[in-house]
Amino acid sequence: MVVMASKGLISEMLDDLEMAMVDQDLGGLTVEERNIVRGAIYHFYFGMELPAKKQEFIRRLRGVAMTHAGRGAIASFARSFLWLASSTEGSLGLRASRLLMCVRLALLSLPFPR
Repeated sequence: MVVMASKGLISEMLDDLEMAMVDQDLGGLTVEERNIVRGAIYHFYFGMELPAKKQEFIRRLRGVAMTHAGRGAIASFARSFLWLASSTEGSLGLRASRLLMCVRLALLSLPFPR
């Protein structure tokens, strides 16, 4: 998953994430797994490709949100976007878009019926 994100291949990254969530038991992600998921967001080419594929990213994560582990992965993505919005350089618009993505993902990670 991280390799695909580092190449800017968001669709393939989400394919890997979906496959990983199918293999998870009913439990959540370990700390190491959450760190791996968070690391995918920090790659330069992921950030370059995301604006063009933002809708697909959110749509595909809705399917992952059906499992406990999937919601944990989405929450890790949200934490990554929060860190990017608050700790990295960029225009106000860029930082606001990262914060908005954080909020959208945080809401998606809540265990509400879909």
